[in-house]
Amino acid sequence: MRSVPLFMSGITIVVAGVLPLLYSEYRLSLNNWAPLTMPIRSTAGDVKTPDFVTDYTGTYVVRLAFDANDVEREECLIGDRLNKDSCETPGSGLGLDMSVATGDRVIVDHRVYKPYGFGGAGEIASELGRFEGIRNRRYTIVLRNIQMAPELIAAHPRLKVTVHWAAWEQWVILKQLGFWVAILFGAVGLTCMILAVVSPQRQRSST
Repeated sequence: MRSVPLFMSGITIVVAGVLPLLYSEYRLSLNNWAPLTMPIRSTAGDVKTPDFVTDYTGTYVVRLAFDANDVEREECLIGDRLNKDSCETPGSGLGLDMSVATGDRVIVDHRVYKPYGFGGAGEIASELGRFEGIRNRRYTIVLRNIQMAPELIAAHPRLKVTVHWAAWEQWVILKQLGFWVAILFGAVGLTCMILAVVSPQRQRSST
């Protein structure tokens, strides 16, 4: 006969261990944190995005992202001065202005590109600007006067709109911590369940 209290304790520990992971997954699933990703197929003329809907009220970041073909060269061309020795004039490879509109109202008007924020996981990305989005509202972005170095064009440029990291970072951190908590609690809980099954068998065999 199993040691029921010990077995149930093991189940309780396993369930408690996965709760933080499940909760973080739930919170991350509530919103579309990246409502737009659009390839820039041509640098001639204006580029206008289709309407996209934001389902979160807060700050959105507009970026251009590129494949990481030649990291130092591309970072220099978009203006990242950390690798300024890889070209003569940092930021000389990218020029444009950006507008953001919702309906007939323009909320960002012809913002000229100035190297500001950089980053990206597995890609090279440069921030074009930000806007304050409102839940369930439609937005459109227009890029004008695009000038782009051949190296950047060859790196498959794409326009990305994402919610500012401050809105979702805590849930990503909780998810990472929750993963390790689930492993730890799972190991302890599974050990309890195994002992609950094995111990009575040992007692019977010893009698």
